[in-house]
Amino acid sequence: VVAYVALDRVSYVFPIAPFAITPWNPPAGLSLAFLLLAGLHVAPALAVAAVLADVLVRGGGVHLGFSVLSSVIIAACYTGVAAFLLRAARIDPALRRLRDVAWIGATAVPASLVVAGAYVGLHAAAGLIPRQGLATSVLRFWIGDMIGIIVTTPALLAFVNELFTDVADLKPGGGRFTDTESDRFPTTAAGDADHTDRVR
Repeated sequence: VVAYVALDRVSYVFPIAPFAITPWNPPAGLSLAFLLLAGLHVAPALAVAAVLADVLVRGGGVHLGFSVLSSVIIAACYTGVAAFLLRAARIDPALRRLRDVAWIGATAVPASLVVAGAYVGLHAAAGLIPRQGLATSVLRFWIGDMIGIIVTTPALLAFVNELFTDVADLKPGGGRFTDTESDRFPTTAAGDADHTDRVR
């Protein structure tokens, strides 16, 4: 939650008033990475983080009720994206394969467009966005979230994976031989038995 609000504050540049749509939205990438790593059950925390970001960074948005509703919509949409990536595309959040990164990038394009349409559409339905500004708002929201996911999500997943790998290696017995090193230092029972026979 703290990271979401902090990223939202850092990226809060050139917003379209009064809807606070920015040209770059890294919290979208953080949200997806969080869901992929922690699981789909943490979706409510994303909605809470989005509401807090609206209140603390944007001063409550147009209306608190719209902040809550739009935050729930965004959290629900990205939870659906994470569910697709994990269960249908079957990506590995550790990004061990190129296809994992490719799936995130390919999914970010249509997914962020759906979120943009839902967010802007909600405000347009309430008469808060003029018809002439509808396309611009959708476009900027779409691009902001898409860039946020493509840039932020893989970077965060790779960072967390590297962090936990380093921690595991620091634990007693955490070191691992490579295949080459294992070949150099055979420790199989058969090898030991052969050595004993030679000594006898």
